[in-house]
This record gives sequence, structure tokens and C-alpha cells, in this order.
Amino acid sequence: MSYHHLEITCTFLLLIYPIFLFGLRFFRRRWMPWWLLALLMSGIGWGLLNGAAHYNRLILDEQMQAAGPNPPEELALKWKANQGRRTVASVYGWAYGLGYALLFLPPYAIGTHLRRRFKDGTEAKG
Repeated sequence: MSYHHLEITCTFLLLIYPIFLFGLRFFRRRWMPWWLLALLMSGIGWGLLNGAAHYNRLILDEQMQAAGPNPPEELALKWKANQGRRTVASVYGWAYGLGYALLFLPPYAIGTHLRRRFKDGTEAKG
């Protein structure tokens, strides 16, 4: 079985989940307080990063089995190095998810600022 599509799905969701959560916060503040946003950002980021690392490991396992008893040295090194990636994802995946999500904070702040300006009617008249 090929796990490429699952790894790509986890990676794609990892790239777009902050947009969805900040959008939910932007349009429905009562549903998404800051503490819940931070908790979801770190938890979802951790889960998706671990999912991508897990499926990558399964892909490498399949390649090792297909290579037989004497796999190419490059593949063997990749397979050995993958354990470190999974460990880092398990331990620090929450920080990566939260840190990546913080990159979307400036656009959110700009949108909130513009919404307040236009809502108050204090926009510049030109």
C-alpha cells in the first residue's frame, strides 16, 4: 500500500490549518478565545506533523522491503535518519505547530485593525 497520499494530505493540512483557525477567530470571536486558539494551534500542528512523519516512515519501510536484504546505502541512511525526525516531531511538534501558526498573526492583526477602522468610520477620506 502506498502512503504518499496520506503524507501529502498531512503536509497540506499542516500548511493551511492556521488560515482556517485564524479565520474562525476573525469572524467568530466568541467561539474562539485566544487560549483555545493557542491550544488548537499546538495540538493540531503536533498531530499533523506526527502524521506526516509517521507516513514518511511507512513509505521508507516499504522502500526498504522492496530493496531486499541489501538496500542502497543512501536509502539505508535515510531510513536510519528518519527515527530522529519522528522523535523530534513527537517531542517538539506542538512548538513547531504553534510557531508556524504565529507567522499568520501579522495578517490577522492587520485585518482586525482594518475592520476596526472601517467599523468606527475613521477611515481616511481621500
